[in-house]
Amino acid sequence: MLSEIIPITFKDDTSTQIEILAKSANSSQAILVLMPAMGMSSKYYKIFAEYLATHLDITTVITDLRGLGHSSVRASRQVDFGYQEIINDYTHLLQILQQKFPQAPIYLLGHSLGGQIACLLATHQALPVKGLILIACGSNYYKMWRGFNQIGSGGFMLFTRLLAQSMGYFPGKKVGFGGTEAKTLIQDWSYMGLYGKYKIKNSAQDYEKALAQTAVPILAMGIQNDGFAPAPAIDFLVKKFKQLPDNQHLTVTSAAHKLTHFNWLKYPELFG
Repeated sequence: MLSEIIPITFKDDTSTQIEILAKSANSSQAILVLMPAMGMSSKYYKIFAEYLATHLDITTVITDLRGLGHSSVRASRQVDFGYQEIINDYTHLLQILQQKFPQAPIYLLGHSLGGQIACLLATHQALPVKGLILIACGSNYYKMWRGFNQIGSGGFMLFTRLLAQSMGYFPGKKVGFGGTEAKTLIQDWSYMGLYGKYKIKNSAQDYEKALAQTAVPILAMGIQNDGFAPAPAIDFLVKKFKQLPDNQHLTVTSAAHKLTHFNWLKYPELFG
């Protein structure tokens, strides 16, 4: 298997790197960009990415969300960013891939928060996004849960929002949810959780309107018994694409493993 690491410097002088994995030099019929969940660095996706590259012969790209892994910045009281800054990062990354592989269609595979960002990226028609694969990814809107889970979800959204606002960042490692997250990222995330729609800070884009006008194929893959992304939450997110030309909604199950929102990465064979 071939591996190529490319350093990237963004317009605001922050930096990161991407790793391109391929079975051979000719494995560029399609490019798949893996987009991680909140608090998870790209290293957790390496085994899954290697499997896709070697067994499915798909050129696979892994990179970190801003603030994690190889990113040059870390969220703090002094360092803040949100969805729009991450969208800007991936816009730059996709333009690099388009130049490097001009003939290859580019698909985004997003896990949880990474899938939400992938959906927002797909609304930018100038970007070369040919389709989305969402795994364990749904809206975090609290009404997608039922009973006491709905009350708990709504309360947690409000708690994360207020905590990030008061501290200037979100101490996820201490709370037991996500990592050390930027204040604006948590505000963007919790706004969706509380109101069921996107209102992205530092952006002039009306993402709800843009999603409704975007036609892009989607494969949504839920994980059996996933309490973080249940089927109603997945449907709620996908249905924001009012012009959806084609989509599939599958549920990944395993008789041998008890799957969770995160550990499915250890069993790539379940995905083909």
